[in-house]
Amino acid sequence: MRANLYVVDANGATLVDGNLTNYNSIYSNAVDIDDAWKMTNPGINFGIVRETFNLVVERRTLIGLTDTTFFRMWNLPQYHYRIRFVLKNLNHPGMGAIVKDNYLNIETNIGLNDTTYYDFNVDANSASSGETRFQVIFGASYFAPVDVSFTGIQAQRKGKDVFVEWGVASETSMESYIVEHSADGRNFQALQQVRPYNTPVFKTYNYNDLKASSGDNFYRIKGISINGKVQYSPVATVRSINAAQSITVYPNPVVNKTVQLQFNNQPEGKYNVTLLHNNGVSQQLSTIQVNSGQGTQSVNLPYNLIPGVYRLQLTGPDNKMTVKNIQVL
Repeated sequence: MRANLYVVDANGATLVDGNLTNYNSIYSNAVDIDDAWKMTNPGINFGIVRETFNLVVERRTLIGLTDTTFFRMWNLPQYHYRIRFVLKNLNHPGMGAIVKDNYLNIETNIGLNDTTYYDFNVDANSASSGETRFQVIFGASYFAPVDVSFTGIQAQRKGKDVFVEWGVASETSMESYIVEHSADGRNFQALQQVRPYNTPVFKTYNYNDLKASSGDNFYRIKGISINGKVQYSPVATVRSINAAQSITVYPNPVVNKTVQLQFNNQPEGKYNVTLLHNNGVSQQLSTIQVNSGQGTQSVNLPYNLIPGVYRLQLTGPDNKMTVKNIQVL
């Protein structure tokens, strides 16, 4: 289980700290030589607290009926934050997990073989930056099937409007989708409610924002299930009409073999996307169409791609090449 902490602002998400938990029958739950102590830094800190020790890596025995990881964070100024939980191979039959926010008294289900995002704010209330605000609890009582899986979200300008499109898979028992908008990437407001199809096959939905500003626009989809469970899509960003030309890759490191490409004031036309390996091998991935000079596009990496550092080469309609480094988890 990786838990990475990001500061989120108008420029995107910036990684500031993180920690790791390994589970194996060869480890014990006592703090010992298999664990790694966390060295305090003068900036933002996000570690694991066990007994009286601060850890950056904790190695524990296999989860039995229940288990809890207690996080500790300190030196957090007033910002908007995001925790990215990356869990692998913890999806044992009948097991579930939640992240508990002790400040808001909220419990949120997280995937046991998936990536889950949790956004929160630190404000003038000192309790919002409480060092032991968060913990992850494993147990059979938290087991619940996922009602929807977001496969991606795209947003692009079409004239003065912004067209938002998102895809879902394994959609069951959903009450509604809410298209949410933000001008700063932190404070979101509901724009439109969309009725789900509730079908097990892949579906796409869309919404056209007729009141989009000429500045930065941020969009996400809030999925609400019939039983009240809430899930969020990633955030799609459409930059200011006057923003400088750029191509941004996110999230980076890449999870679930899916890359989001954010185009800002780029030439309209087709872009060829090629994956470059360190051994010189290149793989043509896809050709994507940028219609308005701005927008977000999803690109799927090869399913059998091993973790490591790669480069994405994008060749635009003017034959100009842009190369981006990516790390694949």
